[in-house]
Amino acid sequence: FSNLDLTHVILKDNFLSGTIPQKVGELSKLMHIDMDNNQITGTIPEEFYSNLDLQWVHLKNNFLSGTISDRIGDLSKITYFWTSSNELSGAIPTTFGNCINLKWLELQNNNLNGPIPEEL
Repeated sequence: FSNLDLTHVILKDNFLSGTIPQKVGELSKLMHIDMDNNQITGTIPEEFYSNLDLQWVHLKNNFLSGTISDRIGDLSKITYFWTSSNELSGAIPTTFGNCINLKWLELQNNNLNGPIPEEL
């Protein structure tokens, strides 16, 4: 991820493994990332949430673990956040309420717990 002008990263339906690189946070023009249906492990790095122009996040059907950061609320342009069928845990962040353009949220088939935030 050294091309800082990237706006779309589409890597879905492969056999990619490893983690989401922290350098993804340097893609300041990134609007759409699709890594569905791979074998990606590890957490969603905090740097990921620095992409303030992100509109579509598709990370479903992988092996992602850890929590969804409260920094999700920084992504005010996000419209689709699909992270279903991973191994994510913890509570659903209340900061999703800051995502004023969010139209579609998919979190099923994870290990999330706690209440459903009223902010949704």
